[in-house]
Amino acid sequence: MKTALSMGFVVVLAACAGASSRPQSDEAVQGRWQGVFQHNGVREPVAVELAEDGSIWDGRFSTRDNSVTLESVRVRGSNVHFELPGEGIFDGAAAGDTLAGSVSGPVSGSLSLKRTDEDWTPYPFGP
Repeated sequence: MKTALSMGFVVVLAACAGASSRPQSDEAVQGRWQGVFQHNGVREPVAVELAEDGSIWDGRFSTRDNSVTLESVRVRGSNVHFELPGEGIFDGAAAGDTLAGSVSGPVSGSLSLKRTDEDWTPYPFGP
């Protein structure tokens, strides 16, 4: 009886894991994302724009009054990879309207973003 319950529990967990909201295609990752870059105890407001032209991805990373072009942008399903010149490498995943992952390199930390259609501002709560 315990074995049957355990197997049933494992099947339910597996079904729930497969039911999570994920983009259905690479195009689902395209667009503007806003959120925070957390590093060294600091939460910094940032924005990331990702775009695809054919099979070539590019993007921009913006924070405060700085904006840089992303390098080595790759999107495979819900997995996203890009490099910030001289700063770090982002590896993460999109799930629905969220994009999250880690940044490694000279500046390391975590990036947590939400999809937005609004214009980005470095002062989301006012100046």
